[in-house]
Amino acid sequence: MSNWLTINDWLIKEEGGQDVLSPALDPLAGGGSGQPPADAQNPGLPGAGAAPPPAENPNAGNPMEQPNQPGNMGELPDPITPDMPDEQPKNMNFEMWKGKYFKDSVKGDVNELIESINKIRNTDLESYPRKFVEDNLQIQFLRQNANIAKAGDVIRKGIRDKIDHNNPCLTLVNNVLAGLQPMPELSNIFIKILGLYTNKADAHRKFIASLLGAVQVGSGGQNEDIILNQKEYSIRISTRMQSKFGIVDIGKWTMNLQDPEKILSEAEMDRLENGSPSEKDILRKRIMLESIADTFMRRSFFINVVEKNGTVYFVGADFANALRDGYSEGRLILKHLVSEYSSAIYDSEGNLVTIPEVSIYYNQNTGKIDEQGDPVYKEYEFISCRDGMLFLTADLDILKEASTAFQGMIIKEIPFVGNPSEIQSIMRCVANVPETLLRQC
Repeated sequence: MSNWLTINDWLIKEEGGQDVLSPALDPLAGGGSGQPPADAQNPGLPGAGAAPPPAENPNAGNPMEQPNQPGNMGELPDPITPDMPDEQPKNMNFEMWKGKYFKDSVKGDVNELIESINKIRNTDLESYPRKFVEDNLQIQFLRQNANIAKAGDVIRKGIRDKIDHNNPCLTLVNNVLAGLQPMPELSNIFIKILGLYTNKADAHRKFIASLLGAVQVGSGGQNEDIILNQKEYSIRISTRMQSKFGIVDIGKWTMNLQDPEKILSEAEMDRLENGSPSEKDILRKRIMLESIADTFMRRSFFINVVEKNGTVYFVGADFANALRDGYSEGRLILKHLVSEYSSAIYDSEGNLVTIPEVSIYYNQNTGKIDEQGDPVYKEYEFISCRDGMLFLTADLDILKEASTAFQGMIIKEIPFVGNPSEIQSIMRCVANVPETLLRQC
């Protein structure tokens, strides 16, 4: 203790009376205010924790670096450094990086984007930030492929030159088709993805994102999966990959109590309350259809279906526009039906209330005339709501006709080029689990 006091007294004397071993008073260590200095580096970034430059005279002697004086007992202990409080909440650095990554994605420099990802990849990230980083790193790895880079350049230029701001799905499908059609080695990847079965959706969205130069933000849920950013526009895209038509999951839908007031005018609200039964029925159906359309506002769907013969179908849908235009043209009809399988719930008064099933039907003109001389129509299920989930249930022929009957939908195809016997070998040309898990890195 006596030696410690002697050393401390000497240091105080050398520093003009200030106790330099007290870190709480050291302005370079955040002394007094409890905050890091203004020029401190952000915690969690490379270089964080490095010593700041001398504050005043760089040539002044530092008593902590003075050689031991005769009579001193050994070397001086290292100065105590207090823990610096974080300048920002946890993951704030990730959000700042993510915003910059979106901006950098517009330029689309693959090496620059990989370098940016690697800077944050080894930091302490929570589950969603970690997934965002790893997903987009895989997309950039795909973009390093020469064929994907070549097709991607064609696709992105076509989208920039011919973007349909009202129905971007048309632009997406037409230009992806233009980029892939001359390159069977890329269009056949959809057949290969089909061989991944339960993992096909994730590989599919990364392949589409690599062609578009898009950023992955989701994984097939209620919201968009990838976002294509450009200076003049941004397209939110949901991707889907199927082995057949007829049951494509397009998301969850529930109608809110506020929907009628948001959708109808005051006069229409009065008719909904006091109008005739037919007026009420028409308005109720319109509310439900508008509510479904609102679910898909500003979101485009990019759907691929691969048939057994190797034909790859590209379905684009801006459902908000398609539903509204199809309904106004009389080509889409909404029905709410009650069956023995319908859901039910007890209300506050104890009454058992049946919840009808909602379906949207495509009204097809058969080309025939009835006895009164009117055209004969036949209804085909187009979209069905099951347990709160919406499914595109239309088959190939109905989708083809619908794409010409109203705006907001497009369907194209790339037939398989080659021997049909090759389809199975392409579909099975995927990494197996041992190759994935037992790879030596």
